Amino acid sequence: MKRDLDNLNLRGAFRPEPEACHAALMNAARSVREENEMKRASYRAVLIAALIIVSMMAVAFAAGGLTGWRDFFGEWHGTTGVPEGVYERMTVSEPAVWEVGPLTFTANELLTDGHIAISAVHVRTTDGSAALITGANTSDPVDPIRANGENGRALAARLGVSEDATWLEAAAQLNQPLYRVSADHDMQFELLDGAMMVEVLYNEDNSVTFFCMSMLDTERVGDVLNLPMCLDVALADPATGEGTERWRDYDQVVAIPVCPVLEERTYFPEKETVIGGHKLVRVDAVRYVTGAYLTFTYEMSYADVPESAYELYELQMRDEAGSKLPGGMSMTASMDFTITVEEMIGVDKLPDTLTLTDEVLPDTILPEAGVVLTAR
Repeated sequence: MKRDLDNLNLRGAFRPEPEACHAALMNAARSVREENEMKRASYRAVLIAALIIVSMMAVAFAAGGLTGWRDFFGEWHGTTGVPEGVYERMTVSEPAVWEVGPLTFTANELLTDGHIAISAVHVRTTDGSAALITGANTSDPVDPIRANGENGRALAARLGVSEDATWLEAAAQLNQPLYRVSADHDMQFELLDGAMMVEVLYNEDNSVTFFCMSMLDTERVGDVLNLPMCLDVALADPATGEGTERWRDYDQVVAIPVCPVLEERTYFPEKETVIGGHKLVRVDAVRYVTGAYLTFTYEMSYADVPESAYELYELQMRDEAGSKLPGGMSMTASMDFTITVEEMIGVDKLPDTLTLTDEVLPDTILPEAGVVLTAR
């Protein structure tokens, strides 16, 4: 089911969100909660637009076997471009398996291109017994199951309980334990840079697949990403939902080969282009199997340069002995004021030209014309 992207509004910072979407952005971005049959998502760090848009959409999800990223992107985020070969690359030939308390975690899909890290972890009861499993950071025990959108409503139908029933009510009615679980990346991981998205989808056998995507500090990632996992299980109190027993495993690390660069190109505007008061200098494109990252470089308007920038000229330089170094012969100094913006497109090949259009800035970029950039 496609989403209505014309009605998004992330507090003026990003595109508008659907009217039914209600987001409570917690301090430190601990969680995002959506009502009115919305899916839920958990964030841990500075929110980044792409991840917000991924996690704040509610769509119908058709249940079918164990869900994976193909289902996540294809059914839940249908506007995302996913190049050929991505799903084959992320499928793990020998899945990592961990037992934490009464549950078994299986890492089915893992992928990184150095910019993002992706994992899909399947969670079930180890002995095959019946139980309700839900995301510790994506669902509250006192919330109705339907709050997880069509996927939650389908789960309620399979369980034979009302979609308006809370997780606690459903567990009591079915006489099953309720486990609150997390299966995401360790937020203390030194390579994380920016946001982390966590989402769960419920499978036909009532097991759960946890989806996690995190932004990485690209310059610090090598050929292999050693990604710590955070595996947590809490048995919910039938009366309050609070944890009565808890099992944790924060010692597991998965090694993921980093996808190689497949193609690089640099684009330059055919004529001088000023967007939002800033001159567009170039666009650097780097393509992986996951798609292409575009880095836009703009020259800032001098009117926007903070006064503190000029204070950088006042730094003192000293040698290894601590002696102040004298100034040189040059009577001038230079400073470049730039803005860099990184975006991603899902393509199998970098085009020869890029055309930028934006109705938000009609005085700068006319919708019918656009700005043409050519690769050199």
